[in-house]
Parts: sequence; C-alpha cells; structure tokens
Amino acid sequence: MEFKKYKLGELGDICMCKRIMKAETAETGDVPFYKIGTFGGTPDVYISKELFNTYKNKFSFPKVGDVLISAAGTIGRSVIYNGEEAYFQDSNIVWIDNDETKVLNSFLFYIYKNIRWKISTGSTILRLYNDNIRETEIIVPNIEDQRSISGFLSTIDDKITLNTRMNAELEAMAKQLYDYWFVQFDFPDENGKPYKSSDGKMVYNETLKREIPEGWEVKNLNQMVESFRGVTYNKEDLVLESEDSILVLRGNNIPSSGQFAYDSNVAYIPKGMVSNEQRINKGDIIITMSSGSKEHIGKCFMFQRDSDHTFGAFLSKFVPYEEYRYFVYLSMLSDFFKAFVKTTCNGTGINNLTNDTFNNVYFPIPDANTLKVFESITGSLYNKVGLCQKQNNDLTHLRDSLLPMLMNGQVIVE
Repeated sequence: MEFKKYKLGELGDICMCKRIMKAETAETGDVPFYKIGTFGGTPDVYISKELFNTYKNKFSFPKVGDVLISAAGTIGRSVIYNGEEAYFQDSNIVWIDNDETKVLNSFLFYIYKNIRWKISTGSTILRLYNDNIRETEIIVPNIEDQRSISGFLSTIDDKITLNTRMNAELEAMAKQLYDYWFVQFDFPDENGKPYKSSDGKMVYNETLKREIPEGWEVKNLNQMVESFRGVTYNKEDLVLESEDSILVLRGNNIPSSGQFAYDSNVAYIPKGMVSNEQRINKGDIIITMSSGSKEHIGKCFMFQRDSDHTFGAFLSKFVPYEEYRYFVYLSMLSDFFKAFVKTTCNGTGINNLTNDTFNNVYFPIPDANTLKVFESITGSLYNKVGLCQKQNNDLTHLRDSLLPMLMNGQVIVE
C-alpha cells in the first residue's frame, strides 16, 4: 500500500458559518442551530427559516459530505454533513472545503478520529485554531484504498447507529408508559381498564397541589435513593489509561438522550484511589449537579451494566432502592423533574444542585402491585437497552483498535 503525505491546509480552505447572535435564536423554530455543546447531539435552540436561507446562500456553508469538526471544548469531534437543514456555530465548528481529489471526505472523517491534535489553551477552554488545523500532517493511501477502509469502518458505525436508534425507541416506549401511568394516571385498574379514564377515584393531595389516585402516597426523591457526590481529583492524581486505572466521568459525558457521550478529553486515576461508593454499577444513575448552563444541569443517565468508571465533583450518583429503580429514573427524565431543576437553578453564573435539593421534589407513588408490574415491563425494555449498549461499546473498541492499524497499513481491507 502506497502512502502520500499532506498538510490539511493543502486539501482546501478552512470554512465556517456566518456568526449567529443569541438574539437571533429561540428555543423553538424552523432550523436547528448547533453550538459547540450540542454539536453531534440534540439541538436546544433554533433559527428562522428566513435567516437560514439568507446566510446559507450569502456566506460559507458546508456541502453534502463535508466533514465538520469541533474546534473548541471537546476538540476533534467530527460529523459528516448530510444535507439536512441545520446551522453551525462560527469558529467553534469548522470544515475544510475539500474537493476529494487527494482525500475522500469519508476517509477524512476517520483521519480526524486518529489525529492527536496540537491545541492552544486559553483561560477556560481548549481551542483548535485554523493554523493548528492547516499545519497538521496526515499520511493517506490511494483513493481506492481510502474507499475500502472508510467503507469497512462505516459498516461498524452503521451498526452502532442502528443500535443507538433502537435504544432511543425502547426508551421512548418506557417514557410513554410512565406518562400514561403516572402523569395521566391511566394505569390498568383491577379490571385491566385505564384507571382515570374509567372514572377511578381521585383525591386531592396537599403536597402536590393536585389530585392523585386514591390510596397512593407521596415521596420525595431522596426517600427512594441513596446519593453520593463526586470527588475532586488533583492534576497530580491523574495517570495514563491502563489496567490499573479508572476513567473519571465529567458533566459533558452525560448525554441529553441516547448513547453515552465519550470523547477524547478523558482523565484516569489509579483504581486504588476509588472507594466502592464512587464506583458505578448496574442501575446507578449519574446526574449533572453543577454547570454554567441551565441546559446541562440535571442531565442524567442510568447505567445498564457495571462499568469501570468513577465520577467527578460536578456529578452525583443516585442508587435507587430496588423497588423504585426504573420509576426513579423515568421520573428524573420527566418534564416535571426538568422544570423543577430549571426553577431551582434560577440564578446566574454557575448553577448548582446539592443532594439535599431533592428533598423538595415530590412524586405520586402507586400501590406496591402497580409499581411491581411497571418495574417488570420497563426492566425488560432497559435490559434490551443494556445489550445494545454493550454491543456498541464492543464495536467502538473494535473500530478504535483497528483505526490506527488501517491508517498506517498494518491491517489491510480485502
């Protein structure tokens, strides 16, 4: 296999979208606007169709197939633009205007995953400047070998995407069941009919300031979980990844939905420094407790299998009591819980939650039999989620292990 060396700057100009001002965005709208915090994930703000069309036609905008890359925060996260209506934050999300005569965009996507970027550090964020990108050298095979390698790797990525989509559908089913049973109160009564719609008796609850089914009780979140705050680790505690180290999760690892968000900016500490309380096991929920943005605080994720991870000081671990496991998690994903967090964090600057905060968020608790049936159904759904997550982790490890060997010719795709 023959290789050629290029600087990325030789492939084409570095481009970015026209700047969008905060006042031009809204929580709802026609076209999603991806900021550095939502790039590659779920958008949380939008711009108007009129503004999108004006800026798309007048200023730089990616072509279908161009590889977008994050130049701030989590450096090097890449997404292939597929032509959907979307807009991207200037200077923080950039792309090379590549004509593909030297390097295919599909191959460039995997090159980005294999690069150890030389970055500049500011006072608060990591920054990949245009010159850092231009001067980065890559070694590539001929176009046909590029096509074979990227095709093989994309097959793995397609399976990961399919599993992620399946998990989103399974979790949507669990959320819908929670809504029917515990928001609309149409859980099955003793005759199998929807309770409230079949005129089941409702009684006013003073704590919740609304009616709930007769015989139900009310508990706050802390009455259904044990909670543990994360630990601050010093720079001198950090070590390289090895069999004797453990990964420390941070706030930006917690997804808004779907697949857990690993990235290249990871930290490890010796396993011996981590107590049992700071390890993450199956059924544990990790929640973001501190963030400079209300959009990220309160995000949570339940692990469907034991993991070799711990968690940092801006996170907490909730361990639901067995009888409340999925009820608690789905309660924490509910609109009601999100509204509670948003209302609680109504200050400026860094928003903080404490474990005691959750003494003040209450949920209606069903009778033991209804809860048991709900846990059985949702538990079955989340067991399937766990299997897909495990397969995705295995596939990701396979892809990332093969990637450097494919790039340097140690392994050949036939």
